[in-house]
Amino acid sequence: MNYQRPPPEIAALFLAGQTPDVLVESSGRWLLFLEKASHISIEELGHGHVAVAGLEFDPRTGRSAHHEVIAAMQLMSVLDKTQRPITGLPPEARVSHAIFSPDGERLAFGVTREDRVELWVADCRDAGARRLMTERVCAVLPGPAYEWLPDGRGLLVALATSESYTPPSEEAPTGPRVQTSGAAGKAVRPTLGGLRDERQTRYFEKICSSSAAIVSLDGTVRRVGEPTLCTELSVSPDGRYLLRESLQPPYSQLDHYDTFPTRVEILDMAGAVVRRIADLPNADSLTQGRHSVMQGPRQAHWRSDVPATVCWVEAQDGGDALASAAIRDQLFDLAAPFQDQPRPGIALPLRLASIQWFSGSLAVVTESWLPTRREIISWFAPDDLTNRKTLMFDRSVETGFDDPGTFMETHNAAGRPILLSADGGAHLMLQGAGVSPDGVFPFLESYEVATGRHERLWQSGAHAFEVPFKVLDPRHLCFIASKETPREAPELFLHHPAGATQRLTSFGSKHSLAMTQKKLIKYTRADGLELGATLYLPYADDAKNRDLPLLMWLYPEDFLDPEAPEQATESSQLFVRLPPQSPLYWLARGYAVFDNPMLPIIGGAGGQGDSWVTQIVSGAQAAIDAVVASGLVNRHRVAVGGHSFGAFIAVNLLAHSKLFAAGIAQSGAYNRTLTPFGFQFEERSLWEARSHYLAVSPLLYADRIKAPLLLIHGAEDRTTTQPAQSENLFAALRALGATARLCVLPHEGHQYRAHESLLHVLWEMDAWLSAHVGPRAP
Repeated sequence: MNYQRPPPEIAALFLAGQTPDVLVESSGRWLLFLEKASHISIEELGHGHVAVAGLEFDPRTGRSAHHEVIAAMQLMSVLDKTQRPITGLPPEARVSHAIFSPDGERLAFGVTREDRVELWVADCRDAGARRLMTERVCAVLPGPAYEWLPDGRGLLVALATSESYTPPSEEAPTGPRVQTSGAAGKAVRPTLGGLRDERQTRYFEKICSSSAAIVSLDGTVRRVGEPTLCTELSVSPDGRYLLRESLQPPYSQLDHYDTFPTRVEILDMAGAVVRRIADLPNADSLTQGRHSVMQGPRQAHWRSDVPATVCWVEAQDGGDALASAAIRDQLFDLAAPFQDQPRPGIALPLRLASIQWFSGSLAVVTESWLPTRREIISWFAPDDLTNRKTLMFDRSVETGFDDPGTFMETHNAAGRPILLSADGGAHLMLQGAGVSPDGVFPFLESYEVATGRHERLWQSGAHAFEVPFKVLDPRHLCFIASKETPREAPELFLHHPAGATQRLTSFGSKHSLAMTQKKLIKYTRADGLELGATLYLPYADDAKNRDLPLLMWLYPEDFLDPEAPEQATESSQLFVRLPPQSPLYWLARGYAVFDNPMLPIIGGAGGQGDSWVTQIVSGAQAAIDAVVASGLVNRHRVAVGGHSFGAFIAVNLLAHSKLFAAGIAQSGAYNRTLTPFGFQFEERSLWEARSHYLAVSPLLYADRIKAPLLLIHGAEDRTTTQPAQSENLFAALRALGATARLCVLPHEGHQYRAHESLLHVLWEMDAWLSAHVGPRAP
């Protein structure tokens, strides 16, 4: 069939667009408004994205499929509120990765042309843009391929060595593809698909090869060192050295590029290798367990607060997450001129998550452990040879009421992130979500490092939802915040000392759902667990919000702590947002909507609770009973749906309950024996929890699915939720005589991107709901 469009009220909301993203220059002088490109056309998507060893990119331009594309940029001066569009760009330019220079005078960004990605710069004073060089940027990898030099006089850029990204033509095979296992003598992590043959290997080397180069603001290009398959490239804060990570043969035939052998080395600015930090082997032999890592140096990076010191972490448990160990990781560092032995640093009982630098006497380290959801935050003195650290917080990431927030950062003169402090590190600033039994109220706090005492400096009020966006002056508490209400879209405000505020933006609402209503619905599961969810209602007039059809859109979470779900909530003051696949479009069609109501799955002794089918049915039953009892919803007009894991849950609800009049499932996995090495937070394999995998596979209970089911899937979905998951379930339902429909979207992956595809999905869903749940309420 041809692509269809949904009814006008839904199409108008879809086409209205989103509020721009905002990038703040480090000193707070400039705001950059980034207007995301409208969804690409099916014709553009149809040109294809090549997938090689986990990389996906456009073969015409060499741009990664994961680069977010910006259609327009505007600069605003915070001082005088003047706005200027970035000018001088090519017609219909597609921009990506905009970054301010350390001095805040310029912007750098990539511009995608017909056959390449180019590097451009713009002067913040007049917003005029110009192409910096004609050479291609190597943009195949997901991350940025350039960064500013610390003095702001140029950029470090990865230049492509290939003139074409066109895949080679198919060749006759020279022999079979052979793989072996068992040499390691231990169970290893499952693989995801690497390089198939020599032809693909040569192509991979061609597209990933790049040369490091220093590009001056006058366009002069100076290459540094020999071309490599570089995956990470950064300059030291003093601008004298480069840190480079590059892939080395032999490459895995089994797994993605980020597991290939990797060399980590330090170069001087003439391109000479000063020190090799590590030659890491192929990581496809990692043991099972989500926190298993490779032995040897990993997460190498420049310390932000000193001229040239490289830091990294090394596993102390053999990298095996399943092994018992008191210490999991240890930090190491090495300072210029990099001739000494690496210096051992602090030891970590959990895996390193992040480090925030400030000075030789202060840094903050966060470590975490997924199996227990534990997080430890500590401070230490990097220059202290005793390697002591002081505990700041030790908590479960599942709970919200005790969440202390995150330590805020600013940028130093070299453009590197450092902790935000007004008094040399005696006090740091925390930004928190402010989750409480009474609601969500974001806050700013001062944290005294020596004593651990907190002081609440500011908190959002009850009549609007405000989130601090950028602290400009921590001493006098001057900051930019985003503010919204259910009736007003998010806008930026400048908070002056002494409490005065000044509006900075006037984005306005991009859609017309401001007159809908939201109600917090409380319900209790059969096991006594008290839950809550936001119910969206289509009408401002309470008299109309009666006996409504309901769309219940799901993406449940897993918890170990049974009290944690009660601490997961959202503010009642949030403006209604409409991302492309939002269920809230059906407010415009007279439906009430539960957008991700709480249906928690509480884990048991085996990791993932084996009783979770009972739990999700009980949660859905309680939620529906509550809204039916209130008179808001008609029990016989309830539909359930979801995407990915949410689709998997929705189909399980259809198979194990009679609560729903219809279902919609997008890109889900319905036979868990085809994902045998774990899913979501389930770490046990099929062979460790056979009965659980069978119990949660709705394909095996297809004969119990009586409600009409719409299945939607991307034809090019390369995740564990491959199209066969939907095709097999549809075949089963069809053979069983059930009412079902399968829609496979050409060229689409796990997330749908083409303009035509997204509109067609909305049409499919609306037609299905109208046919099986009921027409728009009067």
